[in-house]
Amino acid sequence: MFYYYFGKPIQTQGRESELRDGKKAQELYLEVKSEVEKCLAYLREKREKDPYRNILAHFIHQATHGFTHI
Repeated sequence: MFYYYFGKPIQTQGRESELRDGKKAQELYLEVKSEVEKCLAYLREKREKDPYRNILAHFIHQATHGFTHI
């Protein structure tokens, strides 16, 4: 089973000058890293709570309710 989540967009257009400044580039990097880590934590939490995570339970549900239900 695959889980996907797209976090908030991070505006980079017009921030090219920041990449030339090491400190500002590091701040931008940390902002992106933090957002990715939040998204991964969210996905891990949702995966753990997914009642159909078990492949057998998933297939039984699909066989009972159809393959387009989830």
